[in-house]
Amino acid sequence: PADVLTLQTDLLRSFAASHGMTARETDVLVLLGQGRTRTYIAAELGLSPNTIKGYIHNVYQKSGAVDKQDLLDRVELFGRGR
Repeated sequence: PADVLTLQTDLLRSFAASHGMTARETDVLVLLGQGRTRTYIAAELGLSPNTIKGYIHNVYQKSGAVDKQDLLDRVELFGRGR
């Protein structure tokens, strides 16, 4: 059986694809979905925190979310509808 993290990652990647996100935006979404901070995401992806800020902005814009909680709620609703 798939572990929870794998299922969560699959859901986040599916959500990203359905909202027209780029590969990098998808990477950022997956890490946000794991509760990671902008600083952590920047270090993990080898990018600056300001670059990550831009990707997070794009993720919010493409998903219609206004903040991280709204984003996670939208992913959860998307998962229920799959």
